[in-house]
Amino acid sequence: MERYKEQEDYLQRINDWMLKCFGEEISKDVVERNHRFLEEALELVQSLGCKKAEAYQLVD
Repeated sequence: MERYKEQEDYLQRINDWMLKCFGEEISKDVVERNHRFLEEALELVQSLGCKKAEAYQLVD
């Protein structure tokens, strides 16, 4: 039961953070959040030397 409470508290903190950072509309928009995550991930791997052709190989 304590583990469930910890998980619930964690999820509430995540929700509060999302609302503070992105607002309600974007927080509820899964497609928008997916695109933002993908963009950040691509920027990270580009900064580590990943080439466009390598990324295209992973799509699909």
